[in-house]
Amino acid sequence: MTDAKRLMQDTILYSVAQFGSRILLFVMLPFYTHYFSPDEFGMWDLIITTIAFMTPFISMEMIAAVYRWLLDAKDDANRQQVISTGTWIITRNLLLFNGLAVVVLLLFSIPYGWLSLIVINTDVISSFVQQITRGLQRNILFASLGIVHAITFVAFILILIFVMHMRIEAFFYATIAANILVTAVAIIRANIHTYVGFHFLKRSLIKPMLMYALPIIPGALSWWVISLSDRYFITFYLGVHANGIFAVAAKIPAIIMLLNSVFALAWKDSAIRTFNDEEKNEYYTNVFSLFFKGLSASVICILLSSKLLITWFIGETYVDAWKYGNILMVGALFHACALFWAAGFHGAKKTNAIFSSAVIGAILSVLGNLIFIPFFGLYAVAITSAISFLGVWLIRIKQAKSVFRIQMDSKIIVFFAVAGGIAMALPYIVSDTMQIVSTILAVVLFMVLWWKDILWVLMRYMRKGD
Repeated sequence: MTDAKRLMQDTILYSVAQFGSRILLFVMLPFYTHYFSPDEFGMWDLIITTIAFMTPFISMEMIAAVYRWLLDAKDDANRQQVISTGTWIITRNLLLFNGLAVVVLLLFSIPYGWLSLIVINTDVISSFVQQITRGLQRNILFASLGIVHAITFVAFILILIFVMHMRIEAFFYATIAANILVTAVAIIRANIHTYVGFHFLKRSLIKPMLMYALPIIPGALSWWVISLSDRYFITFYLGVHANGIFAVAAKIPAIIMLLNSVFALAWKDSAIRTFNDEEKNEYYTNVFSLFFKGLSASVICILLSSKLLITWFIGETYVDAWKYGNILMVGALFHACALFWAAGFHGAKKTNAIFSSAVIGAILSVLGNLIFIPFFGLYAVAITSAISFLGVWLIRIKQAKSVFRIQMDSKIIVFFAVAGGIAMALPYIVSDTMQIVSTILAVVLFMVLWWKDILWVLMRYMRKGD
């Protein structure tokens, strides 16, 4: 099987699972915005973003290291050494963190502190076992775990709200239940327990795995650092209500991040597998060309329709969210491109590049929010976020020249830049009907322009004997 065909097959597999799980969660968004006030929704968004920020520090990104080392493992003996070593480090870190957290929670009153602590623990363990299944090449199982998590979460949310009449606590209990079930299913179905044992621990692996993992932390946090600084600055300057509006606005680029996450899972596997090939630069370039066209076209179509989607499905309380969400959409595109380059650095095991670029992006975000939010409100947050991700991408392009080279078509980039500008302006000046018409025309235009690329992908996937 060729690398291109395997990439497409993995993308399709992850697409089925990711869309199945994420669409279920998106469908619930109108329910959340009607049941919870902007203050409540803003509070939950702030808490879950904070938890996501803390998790990589607690795990030291050994989750990513175990996955990377499993891809190189030649037999079960190697897999047992990798998984047992990773398990030992994760367990040690959780014990240290929980000891410190308990002391802090006993000394200080932190809203939802104990529930947040349980969520953190179950999140780390659940993420760890899921990446083990992926590293073991159990891709169907790995993909299905996302669906299991989503169904469990939604089921518990509905029971806790309609039967138990809970408010924000429902989010915590539903998350904990979903994490525990996913962990149990992964361990049982992948027989992970057979790979874990103190006698399998290989101490000589600890240093190289940590050297690989630690620089990833800022890279893994680049989205969360920028998002977290957004949330705290908004809450400080504009209040929790404004953060609730912004949380809904952030759901618009979440559509693009969903599309990218589906591809990114398969692309990271492929970029690592093909890194040592002589033709990797040509392969990376061809994949990026298709990736950029597809994702940029999706961004433009969503920019044209986001105002209607917010108005129809979310409600008047959050109607202004589309204005900020469209700017965040552009930032999500830049972030997706930065992640594309990051996969190449993972292939080379040169994660320091991910570290430095992410730090600069976080600094840009913090400074931009600190200076401009008092003057421009939520617009400042959205624009700063987009600029920060653009900075991360540009830095990685420069850093990659000594490791791998991806040729970019300047005409395509200029075309999408102009088309994107028009798509952002149209919702301000045309009627709802014209927004629908313009979205349909955009879809038709992109299909006409790149029908050969679409046909090539389909033929490549369907071709037998590769």
